[in-house]
Parts: sequence; C-alpha cells; structure tokens
Amino acid sequence: MAVLSGKDGAVAVGVSSSATMLTYVNSWTLNKSVDEYTQKPLSQEYTSRVTGHTDWTATIEFDLDNADAQQAELLTEGSAVILYLYDDEDTPKYWTGTGVITAAPVTVSGTALNSVSVTVGGNGALSRV
Repeated sequence: MAVLSGKDGAVAVGVSSSATMLTYVNSWTLNKSVDEYTQKPLSQEYTSRVTGHTDWTATIEFDLDNADAQQAELLTEGSAVILYLYDDEDTPKYWTGTGVITAAPVTVSGTALNSVSVTVGGNGALSRV
C-alpha cells in the first residue's frame, strides 16, 4: 500500500499556457463529484441509481505574501485559472484543469501569518497526468 505525505505536495497556477509554482502553500484539497439520480419504479423493491454530470472543486490554503504577483491573481473572484495540483513536488504526477476563482477569503491574525483559502470551481474536465 502506498502512502503519500502531505508535506511534499505543491500547487502551480497559470492564467495562460504557462504556470508558476505557488509559494507558501499549506495544503490543497480536491473534491470530485458526480450528479446522482435515483429511479424508484413501483414495480421494483430497490432503488436504482444513475450518474450524470461530473464536477470538481479545489481549495488551496496558503500564507499571504502581498509582494507575490501569483498569489494576487488568486485573490480576484471570477478570474479564470489553470491549476496543477501535485501530490509530490518531486514526481511528474499531478491533477490539472481549468477553473474559476469562486471565493478568496483572507484571514488576518495578530499572532500568525495572514492566510488565504481560495476555492476554484472546475470549468470542464479534470485530468490526471
């Protein structure tokens, strides 16, 4: 059984065909889902399930660096981005897809670094490369 360590993950973000590694990333989460429809015909005892469209969202948490232009792009809701979510920064395996920034709340704390938790809504297919 393979075990992946969260300390080795990375995120690259682009607004065109090129991407830049995002700095100060604490974590990322990828949520994949599929629409589910149930069928309950009167003549059958059990429910049947049929799947429909697939969807995905990603959340990236990082420490805010106001001088980082790449981070600044992620703070604009409605912006289109290309994401590259690496399980391990040193291996070529990653998830990639285009999406739209749907939320970018900033948390300001007097005792720690300011943090951001950006949510990206998928806009089309998600690929494992």
